[in-house]
Amino acid sequence: MQDKTTESIEVVAAIIVTAGLVMGNLALFAPLRTDNRTKPPEPRPQQATAAAESAPKATFVSAAVLP
Repeated sequence: MQDKTTESIEVVAAIIVTAGLVMGNLALFAPLRTDNRTKPPEPRPQQATAAAESAPKATFVSAAVLP
């Protein structure tokens, strides 16, 4: 009986320690997920419309039509 109680306490302690480590990792390293140092240049309105007009129209062919 005492062995089962001790084992249960160890399992609960291991879960609490693991959860604490995961939360600490998220709290410390979450700011590193975003990189605000460089931002892509915004396209000029003239370039965006010219690129859309010159782009070929996409056609979709099903696999049944292909030889």
